[in-house]
Amino acid sequence: MTSKIHIWFWMKNGRLLKAVTNCEKGTVIYYDEYDRMLIVRSGLTLIQMKKIEERLVLAGAKKCDEHQSFSYL
Repeated sequence: MTSKIHIWFWMKNGRLLKAVTNCEKGTVIYYDEYDRMLIVRSGLTLIQMKKIEERLVLAGAKKCDEHQSFSYL
């Protein structure tokens, strides 16, 4: 069974931001470049989760899959 947890990275105003989405639980957690939690949203429906992930893509976020490695700059 594949995981429904996705990690997203993007730059905004010179800052690296991260979001962790969990479609099974209906939660989204946003972090700043120091891994400080900024926003937690829970109790979201699948439709809302899909819209949030679409907005992340529009903001230029890149999804980090479990088979994809990444390095910090």
